[in-house]
Amino acid sequence: MALAPSSDLRLFGIDLGRWRQQWHAAAALLLAHPALRALTPSVSVRLHQASGQRTWWRMAQDKAYPITAPANQQPQVNAIELSAQDVLERSLTLPALPPADLAQAVQLEVAALTPFKPEQTVFGYRVQPATADRVRVDLALTSRQHMDVLLLQHARISRPEVWVLPANGASGAGDGALQPICMPVVGNRVRQRLVRHGRRLRLLLLGLAGLLLLALAVTPTMQLRQRALAAQSALAALTAETAPQQAVRETLQIQTERMISLHEVAGDQLQAVKALALVTEALPETAWINLMRVEGGKMFISGFANDAATLVQDLSKRSGVHGARLSSPAVRHGNSTQESFTIELQFDAALDRLAPASAGQGETS
Repeated sequence: MALAPSSDLRLFGIDLGRWRQQWHAAAALLLAHPALRALTPSVSVRLHQASGQRTWWRMAQDKAYPITAPANQQPQVNAIELSAQDVLERSLTLPALPPADLAQAVQLEVAALTPFKPEQTVFGYRVQPATADRVRVDLALTSRQHMDVLLLQHARISRPEVWVLPANGASGAGDGALQPICMPVVGNRVRQRLVRHGRRLRLLLLGLAGLLLLALAVTPTMQLRQRALAAQSALAALTAETAPQQAVRETLQIQTERMISLHEVAGDQLQAVKALALVTEALPETAWINLMRVEGGKMFISGFANDAATLVQDLSKRSGVHGARLSSPAVRHGNSTQESFTIELQFDAALDRLAPASAGQGETS
């Protein structure tokens, strides 16, 4: 295969002609992270080895782990071993490149190494880290004729993979794992399809689990909101139902306040009338009043009398009256026999009960 031409169409430094390859490379790198490896399912493989032996393997992340052959169960994928004597193997050390670029570099190396015609060359490779910035590429190549003969010998197997096993056997990790080189045949698509389907299913289940957790977290909040809305609706309905009674209550309250105000005004006026009657009873025939005013709980009366001091004493003796005094000195004008006075006095709160007694005393005197 020739190198794929790079498109000149770029957006923010991304070659749009190769965006699909770059996307797949980024996704593969992300899924290779240890935290996300569980999203990639393993596939059971039955390997038909060149020796005639059949072994079972669990293929995960391009590594094959030996497993016990299950009873009465068919493998998900079949594989055929291509013996080492039918392949040309080489190990290359290349820079650590993105998968697509590494594939092109390997293709150039194959073009220089193959003893076969380009159209007759079939090759596969596996990649292992070598240093921080370089990788080791184990390359296996053969002719298409050998591949066709091998597939014809196993024609009874439907769409098998073709593996080249490493010459040194297990990886040395202690788990018996192998990293075979998978030659490019149609059968590879079966495992790739199974892996994609399983990964999508796991991602779907993971998404559903996330939605379930989100629903569990949101449900109490939604319930509280529904309860609040229900309480608001009930309050609005109750308010609408009791609106006529509330209007009647407000009307009664207004009327009551008005009656209280009228009662207070009428009570003050009644108290003033009773106080005036009590003062009038105490006045002698020669005294008279020309002004009366009420300030708070006090009454001020102004007028004329022959003896203002005697009038104050008489008022102080009246039941229900206390604190009677001249608020200013009495004044006699010219040759007049009377004095002008202003008397300040207070009345008991129960003046309405004292008025009749006072009236009786007036009549007696």
